Amino acid sequence: MPTKTFFNLKIDKRSRIIEAAIQEFATNMYSKSSINRIVAQANIAKGSFYQYFSGKDDLFKYIINILLEEEFAYSEQIINELEGLDFFSILELLFNKLVDFYKDRPESLAIIVKFMRMRDHQFKEEILENVIEESQSFFKRLLKEGIKNKDIDPKVDIEFIAYLLTDFIVNIIDYSFNEFNSKESMDQMVNLFNKVLVVLKEGIKAD
Repeated sequence: MPTKTFFNLKIDKRSRIIEAAIQEFATNMYSKSSINRIVAQANIAKGSFYQYFSGKDDLFKYIINILLEEEFAYSEQIINELEGLDFFSILELLFNKLVDFYKDRPESLAIIVKFMRMRDHQFKEEILENVIEESQSFFKRLLKEGIKNKDIDPKVDIEFIAYLLTDFIVNIIDYSFNEFNSKESMDQMVNLFNKVLVVLKEGIKAD
């Protein structure tokens, strides 16, 4: 993650670096991305870059983290707007709205697509570790609310279902973006998720 020196920079300079990194990672696969191009675009010295980040891996993890934090914040906003709906309707609408969210952010989508296509599985797992933990926590909260509202069988194992939902979504995204192009993948993800949701609903809904 960035050093304290980075966070001590003026907001406009930090924003330039972040925007330059997003442009670079959206345009090029990670292995082909260049710190030289990023620092040139951000108009900073290359030596200064290493005062802010330990290297390209560090910067990429930070950019992914920014994008996912934005997604989670959007999810929370949507959940608040969907108050009163049952658990399964919330999941369906939330996933569809997240797809629209990324359609409106082509650079963010391009980075996520390239990230899911990375062949360095160890590096992917390092980045996904925190994402998975946060996702599971998010779903556990939704599941508890679903049980409280009598949408979900109270006997279900919340920990396991939260794990399962997170695993489903990660694998749906991974499968979609490795089998289809970006435009097709968005619709394909929705179709796959809706199929999974039907199976899930039959298994955990309240009688």
